[in-house]
Amino acid sequence: MGSASGGAPLARLAVYKACWAIPNVEKIDRNMCIEEDMLAAIDDAIVDGVHVISISIGTADPWPILQDGIAIGSLHAIKRNIVVVASAGNSGPKLGTVSNLAPWIITAGASTLDRDFIGGLVLVAVTSRVVEKILQYLKTDKKPIAFIKPGKTVYKSKPAPFVADFSSRGPSLLDPNILKPDITAPGVNILAAWSGADGPSKISVDQRVVEYNFDSGTSMACPHVSGAIALLKAIHPKWSSAAIRSALMTTAWTTNDEKKPIQDTNGLPANPFALGSGQFRPTKAADPASCTKEKQVYIVYFGEHKGDKALHEIEDHHYSYLQSVKESAEEAKSSLLYSYKHSINGFAAELTADEASRLKGRIGVVSVFKSDPRKYKTHTTRSWEFVGLKDEELGDSGGDNKYQNLQVNDRFGVGRKFLKKAKHGDGVIVGIIDNGVWPESRSFSDKGMGPVPESWKGICQTGVAFQLFSFKIIGARYYARGYERYYGRFNAEANQDFLSPRDADGHGSHTASTAVGRQVNGVSVFNGIAKGTASGGASLARLAVYKACWAFPNADKSHGNTCFDEDILAAFDDAIADGVHVISISIGTAVPQPYLKDGIAIGALHAVKRDIVVAASAGNEGPGAETLSNPAPWVITVGASSLDRYFIGRLELGDGYKYESDSLTTLKMDKFAPLVYAADVVVPGVSMNDAALCLPNSLSPERVEDRPEDSVYPYQPAPFMAGFSSRGPNWVDPNILKPDITAPGLNILAAWSGADSANRVSIDRRVLDYNFDSGTSMSCPHVAGAIALLKSIHPTWSSAAIRSALMTTASMANEDNEPIKDYDGYQADPFALGSRHFRPTKAANPGLVYDASYQSYLLYCCSLGLTEIDTTFQCPSQVPPPYNLNYPSVAMPYLTGTVAVTRTVTCVGLAGEARRGRYRFGWFSWTDGHHVVRSPIAVSLV
Repeated sequence: MGSASGGAPLARLAVYKACWAIPNVEKIDRNMCIEEDMLAAIDDAIVDGVHVISISIGTADPWPILQDGIAIGSLHAIKRNIVVVASAGNSGPKLGTVSNLAPWIITAGASTLDRDFIGGLVLVAVTSRVVEKILQYLKTDKKPIAFIKPGKTVYKSKPAPFVADFSSRGPSLLDPNILKPDITAPGVNILAAWSGADGPSKISVDQRVVEYNFDSGTSMACPHVSGAIALLKAIHPKWSSAAIRSALMTTAWTTNDEKKPIQDTNGLPANPFALGSGQFRPTKAADPASCTKEKQVYIVYFGEHKGDKALHEIEDHHYSYLQSVKESAEEAKSSLLYSYKHSINGFAAELTADEASRLKGRIGVVSVFKSDPRKYKTHTTRSWEFVGLKDEELGDSGGDNKYQNLQVNDRFGVGRKFLKKAKHGDGVIVGIIDNGVWPESRSFSDKGMGPVPESWKGICQTGVAFQLFSFKIIGARYYARGYERYYGRFNAEANQDFLSPRDADGHGSHTASTAVGRQVNGVSVFNGIAKGTASGGASLARLAVYKACWAFPNADKSHGNTCFDEDILAAFDDAIADGVHVISISIGTAVPQPYLKDGIAIGALHAVKRDIVVAASAGNEGPGAETLSNPAPWVITVGASSLDRYFIGRLELGDGYKYESDSLTTLKMDKFAPLVYAADVVVPGVSMNDAALCLPNSLSPERVEDRPEDSVYPYQPAPFMAGFSSRGPNWVDPNILKPDITAPGLNILAAWSGADSANRVSIDRRVLDYNFDSGTSMSCPHVAGAIALLKSIHPTWSSAAIRSALMTTASMANEDNEPIKDYDGYQADPFALGSRHFRPTKAANPGLVYDASYQSYLLYCCSLGLTEIDTTFQCPSQVPPPYNLNYPSVAMPYLTGTVAVTRTVTCVGLAGEARRGRYRFGWFSWTDGHHVVRSPIAVSLV
């Protein structure tokens, strides 16, 4: 009970009815709206003299602008300075479902309030399946019973706002250059006026009449924004529609009532495809200029160093830019977080929007971009045997796989002496940018390892619970300035983390041990599952740890980590200067970012100049298209696929039916227990995807108590693509085909943190030395380990040559010698698996490679208009098209007519393999999934 009010209670109302009930159906099935009626309504509204149009209607699927009545009518309204707000749609959380995509429309998504209503039907959840279940229950039970709890209103029961599951998501399928939705507003359980001709449930048997009723949808979010616009129009009657949109978007909230990033329904920080610019904040929008005085962290990037300044001179140079926009030298000094001066040229500092804008226009500044806590996230044994790197000298390790001593299928097993030739990576230094390491793990033992390589310039930074000297972990640093500047001074209890390079949740230890972990016998999890030898790909390579990701304060570790641009760039800058040979980074942006606003892309380019190979995860936002992160062509982007290992469990129903499938459960039951369907006991506001997987906090605790929970998956021949693995095409530049390659990322067993439980939730008290995890976070270090081995064999090979060797020798077939399948059983395409599944042993001798230099990448950047990254490099007057970068794959996004694509191969074969006049053979093929057109290629040296 309380007061009901619109946003602008004294504004006048004009009503244009263009939607009608569908004949002979329940009103619950909503209304239908005809295009000609809507256009007539908008035409009249414009003539009548309205100032704001609110339209909670949208297309079921995106339509071209000139075939969309709302877009057409809105454009004419904008000409008369009428502001148009429209709902984003209720087809979420699927990507690419947002409607009302025209840039002249303010598109509103839906979020929650801080109010919940507790109570309701206990037997089952009220969903579309409930009617069938209740009827079945009534028919089959002789004495059917039910119990209804009285409802009550509670406030602050969970962080608010969070994005509603149903709210439609970007990217815009009409024009991905326009980010939609624009903003979010309350749209869940909104209490407002109701029709006296309809019942509260909108079904005919409901005879109740109410004056006010609850409803949910972006239809409810849209008028919230309209009311705010009416207020802004009253204050600023001369502001244009675009000015009002800008004021709302640039002043929006990005944090919830606990001062954490606004979350999506899965509990992770919501990205702009769900949230837009954030939760609308009308009071701030009235004076957006005041927000230019609010300080936030910005990165100011100058490109490559000229090489004519000492380190202190570089820092002084950065200070000079800061002082030019600050009122005093003291303010400039206190605002600086990092001065990047080793390889990357730039700094991170607290700036107002006005100060950032002024710096952006200064000579020498390549880009200025704002740090955002929602921008990055981490992308969360037998796997090395599966790709042919079983050490023939190990013998029987006591594992539970009867095939473990047999050579793996030949598609992976060629080159049995590969590990010995690569010296297990000895002499190669792999840098892991992640959330730290658990140094006591047996995977990081330095037993029998020689002294630290003379080329090494790094340090082991001490900190909370971390003081280390090791011949295995030869470097360790941590970067928390951006994290602390956003969340406040580090608090160990709230942060549940260590202010040191120590790993608090397992992710960093898992990725590091997958890449370079020592061989450890007798490893298993949950009392014997997957028992065998755990080893990284390059078990004798040295490890350098750069902790740039941290736990979310006051949140379960299952929410993952947050990583800030400024901290990631500092990690890259140090790793390059320290002397690593390989960088593995299982982190990516929540949504694609332009290269010059992506800290990973910037850092990786500077690394590649020093011939450091960078492998990065593709992301876990699949299987939707254009979800891939880390798309820069100088980064090796890795998707995730399965192993040939399965964990079999049995489900037995009360009627005697038995089903065997994958299972990691250790639940031992001596009797049957009640069984529930996850979709019927989902917590309100939680996505059906999370509920289907029985993820932590997704199911109602009262209704799943003492009930078995498990997930089952159908068998497929390995490898197959994981459904979560992010997909192309490349949103930043579709001329570069991504991902590059795929590697094992499903149920990977590797080292774990002693400070975290098996499933990362606080109620789980189990502590493990080794644990399973899945994600492209796990596939990326597989490739990084393989790169370390290739670096050992071919120390002079460039980053591009190593990428080419891995991609061009990848396996196209699964263990049944059929094309590798996607998660749904259909053949996977290159947007899912790139050049297919990596095969390290073959990559050691590819014969030919597509090579590219740092200058090649600068020339590629010229084709995108990025001309000032390195002042020592001048773009030519005739810039080649981006698709002519010498890349191991070809993408042609908008082909019309005939296009010539150029590629150059370099021979890296063994002596005698490339004699003049001797031919090497290959082929080039195109496929649409049903047909294959293959052209043979014959090449000889002149």
